[in-house]
Amino acid sequence: MKQSVSQLIALVMIVVIGPQTFAQRREASVRATLGERMVYLGDVVQLVVDVDDGEIDSPPSIESTEAYSIAYSGMRNRSFKGIQIINGRRRESSQLGQSFFYSLTPLQAGEMTIAPIQVTIDGKQFQTVAVALRVVEPAKNLTDVRVTLEVDNDAPFVGEPITLTLTIARSPTITMTDASVRMLGRENQFDVALEDSATARRRAQMEFLGSPAEFLTRQDVIDGVVFETFTLTRTLTPRHAGEQTIGPVVMLFDVGSSRSRRQQRAALQSSAPELHVREVPLEGQPANYDGLVGQYSIRATADVREVAVGDPVALRVYIQGPKPIERVRAPDVMRDPAFADGFRMASDDVEAERTGGSVVFTYTIRAARDEITSIPSIALPFFDSERGQYTVVHTKAIPLTVRKTRVVTASDGQGDAVDTESGRTIESAEAGVRHNEAGVSLLRDERRGVRVFLRSPLVIGLGAAPIGMYAFALGGAAWRRRANSASGARRRAWQEAKDLLSCAERGENVADACARAIELCVSAVCRGRATVVTPDEATAMLSGHDHILAERVRIFLERCDAARFGANNEDEAQLVAEAREVMNALDRMSNTRGAA
Repeated sequence: MKQSVSQLIALVMIVVIGPQTFAQRREASVRATLGERMVYLGDVVQLVVDVDDGEIDSPPSIESTEAYSIAYSGMRNRSFKGIQIINGRRRESSQLGQSFFYSLTPLQAGEMTIAPIQVTIDGKQFQTVAVALRVVEPAKNLTDVRVTLEVDNDAPFVGEPITLTLTIARSPTITMTDASVRMLGRENQFDVALEDSATARRRAQMEFLGSPAEFLTRQDVIDGVVFETFTLTRTLTPRHAGEQTIGPVVMLFDVGSSRSRRQQRAALQSSAPELHVREVPLEGQPANYDGLVGQYSIRATADVREVAVGDPVALRVYIQGPKPIERVRAPDVMRDPAFADGFRMASDDVEAERTGGSVVFTYTIRAARDEITSIPSIALPFFDSERGQYTVVHTKAIPLTVRKTRVVTASDGQGDAVDTESGRTIESAEAGVRHNEAGVSLLRDERRGVRVFLRSPLVIGLGAAPIGMYAFALGGAAWRRRANSASGARRRAWQEAKDLLSCAERGENVADACARAIELCVSAVCRGRATVVTPDEATAMLSGHDHILAERVRIFLERCDAARFGANNEDEAQLVAEAREVMNALDRMSNTRGAA
């Protein structure tokens, strides 16, 4: 008897509280997988970290190593909560899950292991299993394809720009598609001049060192064989002294014969130029040296040659030199005592305009005294790498005439009263700027009358109000007609979907009716009318509102297609129940959008 009572109490608690309360939550877990187990050196492989039966607030932290570099690329939420009604019984189901995506680039050939990744879920530590990856070193050269990497100066100074040239040679007897190039090694040893433009980005099919790769094409004879060559240049500037290596460059591509459509994946790597980077000498270094290495020129112009004390003068300084011209900073003219003593300038009065190998700095300066006779010369120091010594070039001094100015006080604004009724012309007064005017002629006409009253804004507004109200009423009626038409189309689509689902419940063309019902609901929610949509179109339309629901609709429509045209034997009752759940979810989303 006691056992029966206990069982009855337990049954009542399950019914009242809900069976999910007594269901034991599954233990969270994490796992890591690679998109490929074997890749070429320099290729990119996707690493996915899946969190099952749990959620975390931020992506797992994975550090790059000497063997590979890694970058986070995005997350997909796999959590959902649903309700199923089968034969009148309600069943709730839910799932927690996330997928984090990373781009991993191998930097060394051979067997490598991705160490276990630590993840904290609800204060508890989890870790993935180590993942193995085999990295294959690309070939140096093929008979019909060659890749070379060269520099114009293998012994530069720190801060001296050098030109890096990448050349790809291809025999006309082969085809190359889906090509990409990547520099291996420690790119942070150099500053790379970005050569970006909207035109180049539209035409380029790949990137190299952060800029669109626009190759120059020509034909060359190599070892007696005609090759089509593609040449690309980049400007690099060494940051540190010492022995350094550039590259190699790895090119990945699909190669095939011009006489056949068959292609296979291939990889090539270039040689790696060695550099001996020298430090600029400290002996003889000018006090205002700013790190420029190469050969530079400077000149200056002024927009005016005669001003009063305090008047603005636009001083333009033109500097030409090797790329990247972004290394050239505006000379600090106020460090020169001649400038600081005779001129004033705000700290933000310098504008820069850079084009190619030149830059124009525009200063707004103001003469502080009328004794100033010229704008002083401006110095630009740099290290001449060809001569191996420091050089300072100067602009020419610009003649400038500065007039005295007088401070205007309140007394300067005073003047004698003049009788304007006499018709005498106003003239300048010796003791002031202008005479003050006084007299009855300056009084404003405040007369009133019927014509003045009819032209008043109040009367005009009262007359125009009925016309405005009539126009507003016409516009509101037209808007209501359009809204009612769109609303009617949506209602008809929903009603047709419900009729189809009723047919499916009676066993009439279940898969076809369910698919058509969901398609009508999606088009009603997103397009406001009944149209035919494919699974991909339904996913695209819903992704901007609810990507989880969009994925669920896509999978359901694909299941319906498989049941209609394939050999899959779907449970028709379950298919109808899921169709109704998806329709309810779409209805909730439609109501939410309408409320918003």
